[in-house]
Amino acid sequence: MFKRKSEPSCIWSFECKTPSDGLDYARDQLRLAHQYRNKLVEIERNRRVISKQIAGEHTPEFLRVDMAYTLADEAVEKFKKERKKQNSLDRKRSMSKEDRTLLQKLKAEKSRLKKELAVIKPIAYHHPDAQPQQDELNKQTTILQKKARAESGLYFGTYCQVEWLSIRPASEVFSLRG
Repeated sequence: MFKRKSEPSCIWSFECKTPSDGLDYARDQLRLAHQYRNKLVEIERNRRVISKQIAGEHTPEFLRVDMAYTLADEAVEKFKKERKKQNSLDRKRSMSKEDRTLLQKLKAEKSRLKKELAVIKPIAYHHPDAQPQQDELNKQTTILQKKARAESGLYFGTYCQVEWLSIRPASEVFSLRG
């Protein structure tokens, strides 16, 4: 095709045998790693809830905007779900002008609240009066994480990987680029 002399391909094959020794230990480590990861997620979720409460105590406007954003998001999702169900029953994908304008209004309100939340959130979380409580919360969280690590029964290399994966954003962890 390209008027070049082709060269023979080199085919490599490798064989990997199923481990027969220590298979139960490997399964136990995997199970313990999953349990440890779940425990870290539980600790982090609790920390976020308490942190939001602390921020709301010192900046009540933050809780109001956050609740309004949550309600707006739920309204948009509920509307989309209802439209999807109706489209399924009608066997077509159409939306009336009234529905379209209603959806646009809901999305516009959600977008406005998201922008407002983006402005007020850093102010609430970094409020000078809330900072000592946030620092204490972070210390308590670190203590709980260390306690969970000690109780996990995991090998050093395994819990290091679990902790590394737990502090990275999902987009970085599951990126195909490496």
